[in-house]
Amino acid sequence: MPHYPDAMPGSKSLFERAKKVMPGGNTRTTVFVDPFPIYAARGEGCRVWDVDGNVYYDCINNFTSMIHGYTHPDVAAAVVEQLPFGTAFGAPTLSEIELAELLVDRLPSVDRIRFTNSGTEGGDDGHQGRARLHRAAEDRQDRRRLPWVV
Repeated sequence: MPHYPDAMPGSKSLFERAKKVMPGGNTRTTVFVDPFPIYAARGEGCRVWDVDGNVYYDCINNFTSMIHGYTHPDVAAAVVEQLPFGTAFGAPTLSEIELAELLVDRLPSVDRIRFTNSGTEGGDDGHQGRARLHRAAEDRQDRRRLPWVV
């Protein structure tokens, strides 16, 4: 395994470039490592290659959003199939209803689903949502009926 940071000149160069156009050189503080983050070039399965050609096992999986790994054949095929129809809309879609129905069917403790961009949105301001969840669990009257679900 190459030694950080000496074996990562490509990442160092990209970080210097990024600092010119992004505060702190990146868009997320969670990916920063001192003296510079390692820049990913591609992923396959549970492995990630950096821009310098080094290979790593990815135990973070983009903070669990890549639970199926990178370029899983079934996921890639589904993406390719959807591309001609569009990938993100500022309006409701049939596919979100179908996904919500699938999740409700598979999770007996869930009656309804709300999709959000982040955990913060899901619980008003994060702390408030966690406090409500905690109170709901303590009451144990009906864990499925959380206070912010309408």
